[in-house]
Amino acid sequence: MTSRTWSAALRSGAIRALLLAIPVAVLTVGWAAARGASGERLAIATVISVVLVAGIGIFVGNSGVESFGHIAFAAIGAYSVAILATPPEIKRTRISEAPLGLADIRLDVLPAALVALAVVAIAAVVIGFVVMRMSGISSTIVTLALLVVVNGVINNWTAVTGGAEAFYGVPTVVTLPSALGVMLLVLFVASAFKSSPWGLMLQASREDELAASTMGVNVRLLRLIAFVISAVGAGAGGVLLALLLGAITPNDFFLTLTFITIAMLVLGGKRSTTGAVLGVIVVTIGNEIFRWLGDGPMISGFQLPALPGFSTLFLGVVIIVVMIWRSAGIMGDREIDDFTKRWLRKAQVRPTALPGSTARSTARLNAENLVKHFDGVAAVDGVSLEVGPGEIVGLIGPNGAGKTTLLNLLSGVLQADSGTVSINGELLPRKLHRVARTGLARTFQNIRLFGELDVSENVQVTTIVASSSHDHLMHPQDLLTTFHLESQAGRKAGVLAYGDQRRLEIARAAAIGRHFVLLDEPVAGMNEVESLELRETIRELNGLRGAGILVVDHDLSFILGLCQRIYVLDAGRIIAVGTPAEIVSNPAVIEAYIGASAAQHEQPDATRGTEEPQPDEDHS
Repeated sequence: MTSRTWSAALRSGAIRALLLAIPVAVLTVGWAAARGASGERLAIATVISVVLVAGIGIFVGNSGVESFGHIAFAAIGAYSVAILATPPEIKRTRISEAPLGLADIRLDVLPAALVALAVVAIAAVVIGFVVMRMSGISSTIVTLALLVVVNGVINNWTAVTGGAEAFYGVPTVVTLPSALGVMLLVLFVASAFKSSPWGLMLQASREDELAASTMGVNVRLLRLIAFVISAVGAGAGGVLLALLLGAITPNDFFLTLTFITIAMLVLGGKRSTTGAVLGVIVVTIGNEIFRWLGDGPMISGFQLPALPGFSTLFLGVVIIVVMIWRSAGIMGDREIDDFTKRWLRKAQVRPTALPGSTARSTARLNAENLVKHFDGVAAVDGVSLEVGPGEIVGLIGPNGAGKTTLLNLLSGVLQADSGTVSINGELLPRKLHRVARTGLARTFQNIRLFGELDVSENVQVTTIVASSSHDHLMHPQDLLTTFHLESQAGRKAGVLAYGDQRRLEIARAAAIGRHFVLLDEPVAGMNEVESLELRETIRELNGLRGAGILVVDHDLSFILGLCQRIYVLDAGRIIAVGTPAEIVSNPAVIEAYIGASAAQHEQPDATRGTEEPQPDEDHS
C-alpha cells in the first residue's frame, strides 16, 4: 500500500464529504430560517441523524455484517459526556454515590466529548474482539444482544447513570454550525474509508469471505478496525444528541432509535455514504409531512381527520416499497461523485506496482505425506507432491479422487490431519490470509469473485495485499491486458460472461501468487477455443514471472498440452507421476481414469506437451 493510494482515498473522501454536506447544510439552514426555533431543532436533529447513520454505515456497508447494536455506542457516548460535563451540584442530586469521584468532576464540553469518544472506542475494541470471531447471523445476534445489555446496564447502574429516570443538567451547547462541522468530519471519514485500501479489502470480504481470505485479506482485523471507527461515529451522534436534549433517558437510545437509523440506512442504500444521507433526508421530510397530515390539518376548506401514528405508517410503507422496487436501497452502492470514480480508480490502482518489476520466482512447493479424513474416510491419504519454480504441473484423477481436498490443503483452506506443506523449507502458515502473503494463491472450482466490485477492483484487492508483502509485482493493468480483460475494467465482476469470470479469477490470483498459482478446473464450462486461449495465457504468465503453476482439470487435452509433469490421484493416493507421454501410457492410469481408447486418442497432444520449452531454461 503506497502513500499515493491513501492520498487518493483521502482526496475522494474530501470531495464526497463536501458534495454531501453542502445540500444538507442548505436544507437544514433553510428549515431553521423558515421555522424559527422549532425548525432549528429539527435541522440539528436531522444533522445528528446523518452522523449516526453514516457512522453505522462504515461497518455495515463495507463489511456486509448487519448490526443492531451500534446505538449502544451512541448511548455510551451520550451518558459519558453527560456524566463528565454536567455540573457537580446537579449530579450530586442524581449520582451522589458514583465511583471515582465522578459526581464531583466537571470537564468543559469539548474535553468531555473527546473523553466520551475514547470510552466508546475502548468499549468497541473489547466488544469487537468478541463480535469479529463470529460471522453471518451469529454476529448480528451478538450486536442485538449488545444493545440489550448496554440498555440494561444504563437502567440498573443507578450509581453512575441515574437509572431509568432522566439524567438532566447536561449543557445544551449544540448549534447547527457545530453539528454540521461534526457531520462533515464523519462523512469524510466514512467516504475516505470506503475508498481506502482497507475499505476495498473489506468490501471484498463482504462479497466472498473465503475468497478474500485466500487472496491475503485479514478479514477479522479489517472488520475490527471498521467496527471501532463505526462505533466512534455512532458515539459522536450520541454525544451530539445528549448536548442537544440536555436530559437523556435509556429509552432515548434503544429500540426506537435503532429502528429509525437502520430504516434510514437501508432505505438510502447501506453500501453508499450518499445513500445514508439520502435516507435521512427522505425519512425526515416524509415524517414531517405525514406527521402534519396525521394532525388533521385544514386543506382547501376540508378538515382532514386526525390520524395518530400516521408518520410511523409512512416509514413502514416506504421501506416495503423501496425493498420491493430496489432491494439495495435507493442509491445501491452509487455515490454522488461517481462521475470522478474512473479517475480516482486509476490513481489508486497504478501506483501499487511498477511495470517490469516482476522478478522471477525461485521458490519450491513441497507437500509431504498429507493425510485428511472426513468422518473416518481418507479423502487424502499420504500424498507427497512437489512444484518447482517455472513448472506447470498437472493434477488429474476421477471424480471423488480428492483433488480439490488436496488443493485446499496446499492453499491452507483446510489443515491436514498429518503431513506438512512448505515453501522453500518454511512451513505454510496456519492462518489462511497469511498463506497468500507467502506468494501462493489459488482459484476455485466454483468461481468465487467479488461480484459487486468491478474487474479492476477485483485485481486491485490482491495487489494491495501483495504490495504490503513484497516489492516484485505484476502491474494490475498488465494483468488485465494479459488476460484480455482491459476493456471490461469498469464492469462489475458479477455481470461478466462465464469465460471472462474465469479469466478474472485467474488474473486476481496471479496478482499475488508470485511463487505459486493453484488452478482448480480453470477451463470448466469453456468451449474449445476459450480453452486454447486460456492455455496460451497461462503459458505467457508462467514465462513472464516463473511462478510454479499446479492445474487441476478434467479436460485431459488441456492438461496434456499444457503441463510438463502430471500427478494422477485416485482414492486419495498418488498412483502415477510423469510426463504427459508417460501418463497416457501408464496402465494404472488408463485403468483408473483415462481408458484405453481415450489414451490412444490423447497420445499426440501428450507428445506436443513434452516439446514445450521449459520456462527455467529460457531464463536461466
